[in-house]
Amino acid sequence: MFWVVCWCLWTSGQVINLVPKVFPDPPTSYSEIERVTSSKDFVAPEDGYFKFIALAKSGDGGDGDQWSGGTTVGGGSGGSGGIAVSVFSLSKNDVVSLSLAGNISISKGDETAWAYQGGNGTKGDAEGKYDGNPGTGGNAGSANGGNVANQNGSRGKDGTERWPGNDTPSQVGGYPVSNSYEGYVTTSGAGAWNTGNSSGGDGTAAYVVILRGNTNLTLSQQNALDITALSLATSRIAQEQTSILLH
Repeated sequence: MFWVVCWCLWTSGQVINLVPKVFPDPPTSYSEIERVTSSKDFVAPEDGYFKFIALAKSGDGGDGDQWSGGTTVGGGSGGSGGIAVSVFSLSKNDVVSLSLAGNISISKGDETAWAYQGGNGTKGDAEGKYDGNPGTGGNAGSANGGNVANQNGSRGKDGTERWPGNDTPSQVGGYPVSNSYEGYVTTSGAGAWNTGNSSGGDGTAAYVVILRGNTNLTLSQQNALDITALSLATSRIAQEQTSILLH
């Protein structure tokens, strides 16, 4: 932690300016302070370090289909969304712009991180008693521009099919896939597996997690440091004045 103390002293001994300037040390850990699900400007509540984890939307699963008395065909699962991570050292009232749709952008000054959504799985089509075209998995989401991490998602799983006299596999819809960072997860929707469950599942919506560094200063902590610095500096000046008078 860096301190700068500026002071001026008239010959009368009057202190006219004494201003400690403090900026936190780099943090050793972070804690979550907010989870954002729609676009907004984040305004730093204090000086310090802030981490932004952007998890783009994961794709939805494709629908399933079934031929009457025949083939059951599954939809493909969605691809998982990309994850971008950036850390900024912010002064109080600095602004970081967060834009969330399916994709996410995190912007501060001329620096922008992007997390892109995963693609949707496609629908399976049953074309006859023993014939069908399973759905395909959605494309993986991607990420770039993060100054800490850029983590691509995974491609969704293709659907399969089942026909009369064959009970394998028991589930023909594509299984969901996930992407995670420091315990935060985005998961795609599963592919639907039959007409009783003909709609694919929904993927996780886009969100941004904002975390505060453990060295950041709250207002009360900042005030305590300021008061301590002022007291120490005033005491030192008083000692110097006493020394001058004694000599």
